Parts: sequence; C-alpha cells; structure tokens
Amino acid sequence: MLALFDALDDWFHDRVEVLLPFKGCFFVKANGEFSDHAINALCQRHKHNITSFIQANLVGYQSESTAAELAQSISVLKEGAIAQAYVADDRDAAKRAKAMAVALLG
Repeated sequence: MLALFDALDDWFHDRVEVLLPFKGCFFVKANGEFSDHAINALCQRHKHNITSFIQANLVGYQSESTAAELAQSISVLKEGAIAQAYVADDRDAAKRAKAMAVALLG
C-alpha cells in the first residue's frame, strides 16, 4: 500500500520515463475542462476505481468496513499530495502523505 506513495514521489520528480513531466493530475484537469461531458463520468470512474483497488488490497489485512474507510482516507491523501505537488510546487508532498498513511494503517 505504501508503494503507492513511492510511485507518486517518482512521478512528482519526473522519474517515470513513460509519463510526461509532472503537471498535476490528468483526470482532474480533463474533468475541469469537460465537466458537462461524458469525459466527466470517465474521470469519476477512474477515481472510484483507484479507491476500489486500494480497498481490495486492504481487505486481506483489515475488516471489509475498515478497509473501505481506510481506502477513502488513503485516496484523500493521494489526491491531496498530487494537488499539493502541483499547485504549491511541493514535490515532497508524497513523502508527507506516506507518513500520514503509515499512521492511518497503524
């Protein structure tokens, strides 16, 4: 689970060759540009699928209800780190989010 934040850190620092240089979240930007379009639903589905993926990976370690709550919290940390890295040019945001995730996961 914590590798998610390591991957974000790599993305924020442009260490992922298959991705363009970090310029924030593609899905948030597309959603903002096409808010009254079918693209909006696709962006929402993507975000929902990520949270579901996180939850599925927690179920083996937590009860289902706890995993659902933790997945929502980790998703908020992930999204917040992306926004902070881009808007505030805080490229170390994933490291701080990871530390918060460690505290959440106990």
